[in-house]
Amino acid sequence: MHIVATVLLWIIGIFSALFLPIIIIYLFTKRPNGAKFQGNHVLITGGSQGIGLELAKQCAAKGANITIVARNMKLLDEAKTMIEQCRKYPDSQRVQALSCDVASGYDAVEETIRKAEKTIDQHVGILINCAGFSSNKYFEDFSVEDFRMLMDVNYFGALYATKAVLEQMKFFKSGTITFISSQGGQTGFIGMSAYSPTKFALKGLAECLRSELLPFNINVGVVYPPDTDTPGLAKENAQKAIECHEISETAGLFKAEHVAQRILKEMEAGTFSIVIGIDGFMLDTVSGGLSPIDSIIKSFAQVYLIGIFKLIALFYATIFQRIVMKHKEKRHMY
Repeated sequence: MHIVATVLLWIIGIFSALFLPIIIIYLFTKRPNGAKFQGNHVLITGGSQGIGLELAKQCAAKGANITIVARNMKLLDEAKTMIEQCRKYPDSQRVQALSCDVASGYDAVEETIRKAEKTIDQHVGILINCAGFSSNKYFEDFSVEDFRMLMDVNYFGALYATKAVLEQMKFFKSGTITFISSQGGQTGFIGMSAYSPTKFALKGLAECLRSELLPFNINVGVVYPPDTDTPGLAKENAQKAIECHEISETAGLFKAEHVAQRILKEMEAGTFSIVIGIDGFMLDTVSGGLSPIDSIIKSFAQVYLIGIFKLIALFYATIFQRIVMKHKEKRHMY
């Protein structure tokens, strides 16, 4: 009996030594409220297909009023019909689809958002910046215009929409802004030299805004989805570098519905860094830096498991390097 009690005391002592500092820091860290969807006005850029559409459908199922924004009016109309069928309260919830190219400039994006708020008669309380696209080629095969276009859509499009909703959110001292980045926004690989920088930029913007908007109770988060079965990925795969194809296959493919469920759950919890799958969790751990504390489990992993996860990451990095070298003879070398 004495031995059992001693072992239990040792376990409690080790547990306290490991967890207590993290728990204390977590408890004394101010965090904004999580997203409340029912009755709120959710605006989703890039909401006509893929992850954006799944997010809109699930937000509608939670009782939100929905505005989706994209360029293609035909896809928007089709998406609007699907979203309407998912409403929790069909008689009272409103759904609208507005056409706008988020890369066309701040004035156009702001005008679209003002129109959305006027039509629904409610300010945007939740903004999900999902508009974006990927292009995968070798660096020398991208034109300067390719780099500029990806930055205009993926980064500046999100920045414009965020700036347009911020004044009202600050006035009401409430709101949620979520940026859809990518695992390509945490680490870069061959073929992603035009895409990854735009997604890294979203992480930087999100970290700055999370800090800046904390006094206004505005929750800011950033999502790092893995490869997801969407029309956008299918288009990307049609011209993806063979090395990147093989690297991507090591992580598997996720369904848009599952990714959207995870995103909304974490938004409700007020999570800053939203990841999907064990690979995403490990990558988030080794690339966390000074990201806001939003989870005791994540904090524990970053403090005590980062060495193990880094070792695993080095193993993967070696595999990826071998893939690149395997195909070197097939490339036109300058």
